[in-house]
Amino acid sequence: TSQGVEGGLVSNYLFNSAKVGMTLEISRPAGEFHYDNTGERPLLMIAGGSGITPMMSMLKHIESKKISRMAELLYFARNEADIIFREELERLAALKNIKVSVYLEEGEQSTSGPIHFREGRISHDVLKQAGLSGKTVLLCGPPAMMQATEELIVSSKKKPVRLMKESFGGHSPMAVHTDAPEVRVTFLKSDTAAAPEGRSLLETAEAAGLKPQSGCRMGICYTCQCTKKSGIVKNRLTGEVSDQPDEKIRICISEAQGDTVIDI
Repeated sequence: TSQGVEGGLVSNYLFNSAKVGMTLEISRPAGEFHYDNTGERPLLMIAGGSGITPMMSMLKHIESKKISRMAELLYFARNEADIIFREELERLAALKNIKVSVYLEEGEQSTSGPIHFREGRISHDVLKQAGLSGKTVLLCGPPAMMQATEELIVSSKKKPVRLMKESFGGHSPMAVHTDAPEVRVTFLKSDTAAAPEGRSLLETAEAAGLKPQSGCRMGICYTCQCTKKSGIVKNRLTGEVSDQPDEKIRICISEAQGDTVIDI
């Protein structure tokens, strides 16, 4: 590629700022997008494009640790040429507790091998066939695909026990925008208040003229972590909502869902 990914932090830095001879520090993988340790609850993984990457890590972990938990992967790609990890997916699909279904938008579909090939995009019928009730659902893919999937899940009569999601863009497109004028975020130490208007708490603080500490802006480095004294916030990466007082949160991936007080 000849340019960075739109909204991407790493690719744009490499293209626009990195120079030959620079020393770059790379940390180990980190984050909260992983399946829960709640026993035998079945996993339903829904991936589009390169969103297959974190799913592959989890499936390989299930394989390597000989975990008996049932897992089903729904992988959406344009055509067979766009399938990532093809050989590894075939190996994993051969295991008794892992099912892999690949949905293609175009082109002929293979009929042999352990992978189930189908035609089409995410839909009510696809989710109904896979089943949502009683499952942990993990979702990762392009913004439009993720948005459509969550809307289908929300409107479904039977919903998963838990939904976790992660975008491979700059931030999760699943953030719920709280732009009602009555919602206020108060920054306690700075004696400043502002309306969130669909922004993260970090962006809200910066829009109010504050300069809180921050680093990756993606929820990885924890530089922006501070204390939420009160209020309800939503984690943009996982979709989880919390109303606990005196809670440590990363403001770069947290969004106010009501009046919120932050110790900044």
